[in-house]
Amino acid sequence: MRTIERAQAEIDRGRLWRAKDILEGSIANVGYNLELYEAYGVLLLQMGDLPKAGQFLFLSGARSPHYHEAIRIYLGRYKSPSHLYSSFPRGARLIDISTYPPQVESDLRAFGFPTNVSLFRANANKRTMPVDESAGLRTLPSIVLGLFVLVLLLFLILGFIKFKELGGRLF
Repeated sequence: MRTIERAQAEIDRGRLWRAKDILEGSIANVGYNLELYEAYGVLLLQMGDLPKAGQFLFLSGARSPHYHEAIRIYLGRYKSPSHLYSSFPRGARLIDISTYPPQVESDLRAFGFPTNVSLFRANANKRTMPVDESAGLRTLPSIVLGLFVLVLLLFLILGFIKFKELGGRLF
């Protein structure tokens, strides 16, 4: 994969931040790619970001002994399958648990994931704040009153200017 090679070249130059930019951009565009996730996780591990490294190393399915601490920290942050699932990058939010790599699938089952995770998507839609369609109507009187006050002030200012032009005489 050319992206990983470019990132590795930046790492070799000591520019970890640039390698991170390259890999992050690809993750957003490529989707669920195990090799890319592992490379990004290893880079984050080098940078000392254990929780984020654990996220990508976990999803990569790679289970090197060097990765265990980061993965443990990442998984320790989540108490329920739906919260863990919501932390996955968009490209890694697969619908059927059996489509994950075998190691990831096994770990997700141990975490209590259902076979079909589309249930999480339905629940996520329910958790959004309800839209109050009447809220706009309730603010309408305030808006009208505010406009009325502005127009009144405008007339007062124009009247004062006209009064000054007439030399302070009313008629």
